[in-house]
Amino acid sequence: ISMVVGLGANIEIATTAASFEEAGGLPPYAVPLLALALALLLAFVVVERRVRDPLFDLRIFRSRNLSAGLLTNLFVGFCLMIGLVSVPILVNVRVEDTTNLADAALKVGILLSALTVPMALAAIPGGWLSERIGYGRVTVGGLLLALTGFALIGLTWNYDIPDATVALHMALVGVGLGLTFSPVSAAVINAAPPDRLGVASALVIILRLVGMTISVSTLTTLASQRLSYLVSQELGTDAAANIEGYARLTVQVLGEIGWLGAAVCAVALAPALLLRKNDRSSVAVARGDTLPRPMGD
Repeated sequence: ISMVVGLGANIEIATTAASFEEAGGLPPYAVPLLALALALLLAFVVVERRVRDPLFDLRIFRSRNLSAGLLTNLFVGFCLMIGLVSVPILVNVRVEDTTNLADAALKVGILLSALTVPMALAAIPGGWLSERIGYGRVTVGGLLLALTGFALIGLTWNYDIPDATVALHMALVGVGLGLTFSPVSAAVINAAPPDRLGVASALVIILRLVGMTISVSTLTTLASQRLSYLVSQELGTDAAANIEGYARLTVQVLGEIGWLGAAVCAVALAPALLLRKNDRSSVAVARGDTLPRPMGD
């Protein structure tokens, strides 16, 4: 909670301040909350290292496949949320008849299905391919596809972009992210010791959710401040009366967020390249060679 509130601080979207500083900068509670979040994380690590029966045995992170897979999954969660929030905003800012929001909701559902359905379907060949060419290659390939989709969003999204083009971009992102699900999960779980498989499975979901949470709170702040700056520069005091201009600038910010998604995918390539199909260190950890059993076992 401390991290989410701290990252999402000062999100007054309606302001027309020209910069983050003019909008008031960070509120006084933001930095202390972020510091508290960091302190709590460090305290958790210390406690987990000292207790007899830890919730997460931190020694499993000695495995390269497990650590690299979880870090990759964190970035995947961040990018996934970009796709999930961009489409509803795009559709809603382009609604012309506000009395018929049911059609807008239907359109959001259809366009989001262009992201989620290919994502789910791509997980199947992702698992098949990872057994044949390795976890790392499939994950890297998926990230490159998602990167391409996000880059196309940054290049082409504008107020008048056709829905079919939006659906194509969402499908490309969905297939790319979907291809990473199975190899990342398999790499993490197969790298865990036999008595820590449940913990490893939970960590896969947790890290993805953490990435999604960080994405929402961070992007809300960045996008709102960027929109405020553009409104002040291009619309000035007429922002309230120029609804279409405001909507066009909103779509421009969504395109810029697409570039951010591409950048995060590029960063995720670093840990993804560390994944190996047969990581000898992981096998050793799974046998217990390098991971002493906890005192409580």
